[in-house]
Amino acid sequence: FMNSLLNNNILLSRKSLYNLCYTEPISFKCLIDESKFLYFQRKLKYRDISQL
Repeated sequence: FMNSLLNNNILLSRKSLYNLCYTEPISFKCLIDESKFLYFQRKLKYRDISQL
């Protein structure tokens, strides 16, 4: 989770994530979902069809 955030230039400390988790759980869930999306999006291989 933390590595995915850092790779996508989302710089948050653990303390700020902790505070976000307790004060804004919905925002924290959105951050987790975005992190998962970006992590798995990079692993997809796109096929180049421009040369077909």
